[in-house]
Amino acid sequence: MSRFYHKKPIWIMLVVSACILIMSACSQSGSSQSGDTKWDEIKKKGKIVVATSGTLYPTSYHDTSNGKDRLTGYEVEVVKEAFKRLDVKVEFKEMGYDGMLSAINSGQVDAAANDIDITDDRKDKFAFSTPYKYSYGTAIVRKDDLSGIKTLKDLKGKKAAGAATTIYMDVARKYGAKEV
Repeated sequence: MSRFYHKKPIWIMLVVSACILIMSACSQSGSSQSGDTKWDEIKKKGKIVVATSGTLYPTSYHDTSNGKDRLTGYEVEVVKEAFKRLDVKVEFKEMGYDGMLSAINSGQVDAAANDIDITDDRKDKFAFSTPYKYSYGTAIVRKDDLSGIKTLKDLKGKKAAGAATTIYMDVARKYGAKEV
């Protein structure tokens, strides 16, 4: 990550934004009977549990290039750096994208970092930070024939799959794809 430090103001802004995102997920609704907020509980434990998939390149994935299996990715590294600066250890809990928001609601995890889109419905249920990263959906098709898909219009009549809680299937259905 040393190549990022030459743009120190941008790096600091990203780390602060990540902290805000994580801390905003730790609302008082999950507070204990002692009156402590969720953030107070995390500070006392010295650890935060963050949901991520470990399968979403470049946000959260496994790097095995040095013969070691290491969870990394843009959001994973931002979360690690932010909580290193707050002197709080990070424990990543890998799970399917579909279960991350439910895991926050049930208290299984304290936060989630996995390229989660802000929607009106989600804003009613969860606290989000100001976006610190912009993403867009991509499609993966067979290399040998591109599945006959070169434009969004080519999705008509095709089968498409995506995590149920993502917005990407909404786009695929809009262009006539059938859900698998």
